[in-house]
Amino acid sequence: MGQYLIYALNGGVYLKSLSYGGNDETDAASSIASELAGFGIDSIDSEEITKAVQDTENSEHLLTSDPPEDFPGRCWVEVLDDEGVAYLTLTSPLGKGRGVEGLDIRNEISKAGAGEFLLLEDEITSAIGKAKNAEEPYACKIAERRDAVADVEISSDSLEVFLTTKDPHGGAQLIVDTVLNALN
Repeated sequence: MGQYLIYALNGGVYLKSLSYGGNDETDAASSIASELAGFGIDSIDSEEITKAVQDTENSEHLLTSDPPEDFPGRCWVEVLDDEGVAYLTLTSPLGKGRGVEGLDIRNEISKAGAGEFLLLEDEITSAIGKAKNAEEPYACKIAERRDAVADVEISSDSLEVFLTTKDPHGGAQLIVDTVLNALN
């Protein structure tokens, strides 16, 4: 069971199911209703919320087509394990809502399990700017899993060998065999 995120666009308020975090379905529905009420949205039937939480076919649900005037921007991270990358999606705030900041993104990266990945800092900074006034959620790649690397350079006279290593970023550590193979 994942975590749920509420976000708003000019076309409505949505409930997004995330693959990380964790909520009990019963607890999630009351928690979502409470969060909605905090934004002044109390016209959504609790049965609708429960249906959305129990729907495993769709990860996103329109809760109401009438968003509040002010709503904070939101972000979430999806990790594609088979590709070793993490994607960030951001929504812009509505009205006087607070925008997404770098710390918000880093917290989501960590919660999604990509905290050790190589962060693409320029992409993160760019995404915050691009999402500020976007009409639709903005998505981009923001992190990559990288294995440790061993590079070997042999001097022109073949008397010296230089070994340079790079730390892993969420990937495999260097092992002796890898270093020995690099020397061959």
